[in-house]
Amino acid sequence: MAINLFLAGLIANSAGFGVIEPVTAILWSIPLGVPACWFAGRWVRSLMDEADG
Repeated sequence: MAINLFLAGLIANSAGFGVIEPVTAILWSIPLGVPACWFAGRWVRSLMDEADG
């Protein structure tokens, strides 16, 4: 999540927005990454349960 935020900040910089510093990207990735990992884990678990049939 942190690398995605950092690279999005670099792309946003080309559009005229400010740059996201690496430390800021890491700090923002914690509250954004935990729910994303949890939802991805639930999705993969449902696929595994479906495959077991």
